[in-house]
Amino acid sequence: MIDEARELRTGREELSGNEIYRLLMAEPSFLPSRAELQRAFSEGPGGDRWAEYLKGSLVNGSNGLEYVRPPVFEVLNREYVGALGGYLSGRVSELVNHGGRQVRLLEVGAGSGRLSKFLHDELKHSAHGTFELLATDSNRGRIPPLYPVEHLDYEQALREVQPDIVLSSWMPYEEDWTAAFRETPSVSEYILIGDPEVAGDEGRTWGSKEGFERIEHPQLRALQVCRTDSVALGSSRQRWHGHSSTVSFCRLASTHHDLVGAWGARRQTG
Repeated sequence: MIDEARELRTGREELSGNEIYRLLMAEPSFLPSRAELQRAFSEGPGGDRWAEYLKGSLVNGSNGLEYVRPPVFEVLNREYVGALGGYLSGRVSELVNHGGRQVRLLEVGAGSGRLSKFLHDELKHSAHGTFELLATDSNRGRIPPLYPVEHLDYEQALREVQPDIVLSSWMPYEEDWTAAFRETPSVSEYILIGDPEVAGDEGRTWGSKEGFERIEHPQLRALQVCRTDSVALGSSRQRWHGHSSTVSFCRLASTHHDLVGAWGARRQTG
């Protein structure tokens, strides 16, 4: 698909709000900046454009073909994807130095595959040849993939991939997949993205877990935009109130050693 945004940006200081909105609606490869999002939705969250963008629709793409634009939960932007990619690059480097092999990253519940696509584009420059990133989804939500997504539910994906790092963006409401993450011996870290009040089960999913260090990322949260955000009114300058978070759970070394040992013993006796 042709990157129309690149053509529009060439030789210009900035895109207009209407141009940005048109690209968001019709060009899945377009990754806006936070400033561009504010121009596109100048009326703020709750406006007609915002509601139309979030709900998804059948649209004509910039290549002239129709495609289903899925509902939007995390409103991805260049600054957030770049910062998350930078964090993952550092973690990949640490794991490569420790294990001496390629690091496996897995996104479960990947939906359209946009997050994994943009993260892969970031990592291929900073961590080239040291990682593989697989996007998976059960297709229970009937979200059509826009980029490569393997048809696997989260339990199948964990078994088949045996990932080092798991990513989960906007886990289904009142469900908790994190127990399966923790029970998978290969997993050194899992990363949750979303509004804790409506993504997963707030207590079971987002709370501290024995054997894992819970790490909040305020520098990432400050860059996030999501469907439950609101905007301050009565001010000449908009102030977006973000509700989405990015939280890591890193396995403690002693717990990892014990779990891997038990897993190996089961394999030998099985």
